[in-house]
Amino acid sequence: MDWQNMTGLSDYQWLEHKAEYLVCMYRCTGDIVLTQDDIKDLKELKKHHHVFMFAFNGALNQYFYYEADKRKARALITRKLAVIYFEKQSLFSLIKQFLKSLFRR
Repeated sequence: MDWQNMTGLSDYQWLEHKAEYLVCMYRCTGDIVLTQDDIKDLKELKKHHHVFMFAFNGALNQYFYYEADKRKARALITRKLAVIYFEKQSLFSLIKQFLKSLFRR
C-alpha cells in the first residue's frame, strides 16, 4: 500500500488506511505523529470518528500482543484526537504555559 498517495479513496477507506498507518508507525517509533494535512483531514472527517477508532483498534489487535501496549497506544491517540477535535490544550501544555509565565516575570 502506498501510504503517501491515498487519493481516490472514500472517506471510510482513507480513515481505515490512516489508522493502520499510524499503528504501524507507533509500532516502529513508539509515537504517533500527525502532519498538518492529517490534522486538517481528521477535523473534516470528525463525524466518522467511530470508523477511525474501529480501524485503529483492529490494527492494534493485529500488530500488538500485549494489552498494555494496546492501552498505551489508545491513550496516546485519544489525547491527540481530543486536542484536534475539541481544540483544547492538554493539561501538560497548560502547566508548561503556566510555568513559563512564572519565569518570565
